[in-house]
Amino acid sequence: MADYASLIRPTSFFLDLLGFKLSDSTEMMEFIRCSADHHSIALSRAEGPSLNHMAYEMSNMDGLMRGAGRLKSSGFNSEWGVGRHGPGDNVFTYFVEPNGFVVEYTTEVQQIDEATYMPNDAKYWREFPMRPCRWGMAGHPSNRLKAAFGGDTSVAYAEDGKRCEEIMAKTLGR
Repeated sequence: MADYASLIRPTSFFLDLLGFKLSDSTEMMEFIRCSADHHSIALSRAEGPSLNHMAYEMSNMDGLMRGAGRLKSSGFNSEWGVGRHGPGDNVFTYFVEPNGFVVEYTTEVQQIDEATYMPNDAKYWREFPMRPCRWGMAGHPSNRLKAAFGGDTSVAYAEDGKRCEEIMAKTLGR
C-alpha cells in the first residue's frame, strides 16, 4: 500500500495541507508562498526528483552585486543573469556551486497584497513580453546551468555522472 504522501501532488501538499497560497503558474513551475513574498517555494516539473536550485535572498541590489562579485572573484562565473524574473519580479543571478548544485542570489521579490492579488497562469507568462528577463539583458541560462537545474551534478563531477538524488542518498547512507 502506498503512503499518503505519494498519493497527492506536491503542490496539493503545500496548498491543501500546509496552507500555502498559489502565486503563479508557468509551463515549468508553480510558485507558492507562505508570507507576503511572491514565492517561498517554486515547484518545478522535472523528469525525476532533484533540487532545481537554492535561492539566497540578499537585502538589496548592492548586496546581490557584491555577493556575485565575490563568487566571480573566487572562480564561479554567473551562469545566468544578472536579470529580473517575470514571476516574482525579483532580480537574480545564478551560479553552479562545487558539488554541481545551482545557487541563486536574489533580491527585490514582489510583495503580495492578499486582498487584491490574482495568480497568473502559464498562458499569461508564455505571452509576457521580455521573457525570460524583464530587462532583456540576462539572455538564457547556460547549458551547464540547465543540466544542473535538472539534477545532473556531472557538471561538477563529470567522471562520476551522478545525479543529485544519488549524492543525497550516499550522504544519508542509503
